[in-house]
Amino acid sequence: MIPEFKKPLVGDKIWIKKIFNFENNINSDSSLGTLFLWSDAFDMKICNFNNILLKKYGNLYEFPKGCLSKYNLKNAIENLIYDAKINRYENFKISGLLSKEVLKLKEIFNDKFEIIKK
Repeated sequence: MIPEFKKPLVGDKIWIKKIFNFENNINSDSSLGTLFLWSDAFDMKICNFNNILLKKYGNLYEFPKGCLSKYNLKNAIENLIYDAKINRYENFKISGLLSKEVLKLKEIFNDKFEIIKK
């Protein structure tokens, strides 16, 4: 399944809020207000991918939100990689990773990704 990214709309609030409630630790960069207020300025697009929130800013992705299992997370990230490939982005990049997200990436993908600290 190819992720279909689109601009966030007010009608997306219902499914996004369910994911945010599940995550229980969403930072301000991922809040509903940020999604709607800054979507144009940062070329933000979202996708409801099997009830997982996928988000990208131009050619930069965010860690998937709402993954119930390692399999869901692996599938979501593999589809983000595919999206980057079909859009001919030079590299696949996830921005703003939390320490626990880095650990999840390493657990599932071993050393497939280069982690660059800023």
